[in-house]
Formats: sequence, C-alpha cells, structure tokens
Amino acid sequence: MLRLSLIFSLFFFMSFPAEARIDIVPQKIVIQDRDRNGEFTVLNLMDVAGTFRIEIVNFTQDEQGVYKEQAVPLNEQFDPKEIVRLSPRQFRIEPGGRQKVRLSLRKPANLPEGEYRFHVKAIRLAQDDERQGADGNSVSVMANIGITIPVVVRHGKIDGQASFRSVNFVPPTQTNN
Repeated sequence: MLRLSLIFSLFFFMSFPAEARIDIVPQKIVIQDRDRNGEFTVLNLMDVAGTFRIEIVNFTQDEQGVYKEQAVPLNEQFDPKEIVRLSPRQFRIEPGGRQKVRLSLRKPANLPEGEYRFHVKAIRLAQDDERQGADGNSVSVMANIGITIPVVVRHGKIDGQASFRSVNFVPPTQTNN
C-alpha cells in the first residue's frame, strides 16, 4: 500500500508544472524620511495567467530567525494598515508578465522619529487545476502561492549604534538548526 501511495504521489506531482513561481522586485523597500511613496513590481514567472492580491502583514523575528505573523502592528503608533495605501491591491497578470504596485504613506503628524517595519505579501490566488485520468477519475489541486518582502520606513533623524561581545563560532554539526 505504501509503495502504491508513493508511486501515485510521484506521478501526481510530476504532472504539474515545475515553474509555479512568482517574484517581487526589489526584494526590500526602504522609504527614507522625506519620501512619501515607493513601488515594487510583481512578476508572474508561470506559464499561465493568474490573479494576484497584495496584502500588508506584520511579522516579528525570534532569535533563531523564524518569522511569526502578528495580528497587531509592531508599534501602536505606526499601524501600516491605516497609514499605507497600495494601488492596485488586486490584478491579473498574463504568463511571463509583470505589474507595478505603488505604495504611498500618510504619516501622522505626531509620529515619533524612528524606523518602522512591516511586510508586503503578494499572493497568486488559487485556481482549480483539475487532472482527469484515463479511467474517468479526477484529482483537483488548489494552492495559493505567495511571496513576502520587508518594507522599512525611516522617519526623522535616526542614529544607531551596535557592538559585538563574546563572539563564538559554532560549527553546523554542533547545532540543531
């Protein structure tokens, strides 16, 4: 039974296109103090057209580098869902095509100086890809494909310092990651 499942899985996944990809350029957006807007381009690298949706998300990163999505903004004085406008938010891209998305900020007058971060996510909405076998049975797969990039907003004078202490080299063979 296990062997039959493996053979079916291999056949099933090999019948789908390997180039199920989308991308965003640039890979990071930095908006300086005097700037009020930015832009990025969503690329459809697949060989079929697709509908895309753009969302704003808040992530935190732990000490191991793992990102976790947050329901609330990282800073209560800078809520990107209230301050940032995206245009367009949903669109269709033909195979191999691209769409430019504009990002504009409406900073509150009382926003404290600092650096604020959030992420922009582009999702290719699922389309029913049904495959019918010779025996009349069919299999349907639906998947949302997405990519997320960071956005950094710098406001006012930013002066940062950093230092390293107790630096150790730990070979990969001695870690769990």
